[in-house]
Amino acid sequence: MKKILFLFFIFFSFFSYGQENKLLGQILNLKKGESQLEYILNIKNQDLPEDGFTKLMKIKLNSELNSLADLFSSYMISKDLELSSKEMSILKSRVLSLAEWFVKNEQYITVTSSGGIAPIIGVGSETIANKKVLVLKMGGDCTIDEYDERRNYIYEVFNTRVKSLLNRPTD
Repeated sequence: MKKILFLFFIFFSFFSYGQENKLLGQILNLKKGESQLEYILNIKNQDLPEDGFTKLMKIKLNSELNSLADLFSSYMISKDLELSSKEMSILKSRVLSLAEWFVKNEQYITVTSSGGIAPIIGVGSETIANKKVLVLKMGGDCTIDEYDERRNYIYEVFNTRVKSLLNRPTD
């Protein structure tokens, strides 16, 4: 009987730990060949706040600007797109809103880039504030140029917001 109770306890411990981050279950159930990284980067939030200026920007960029992929890539190439400081501020604001949305929905993510000869691309995990957080490893290269600087900046904006929300005391 003790063995059964022990196994029962272990089973539910793993089950509850894995369900702590709702994205974990989703990416584990992807079809063979589907990229976990692409899946997460392309999750869309249709409820991001927007005004008339944001609507014009979405038309200008031909993007809904409602996923990490849309926002990170637009921010990274903002100079090539000739975005104004106001437009870059809107992208940053939407990144912050998306970070809040992910945490609110118990989908904990941070983003990192790596450089060097063998950059890492994929999904890892770490624990922040006793929560399992998926780490999107976005690769990189040996040199750091202005694109990389903008990329690293917007990743840090996202990560800082996620971590501050995760470390916030609960009521």
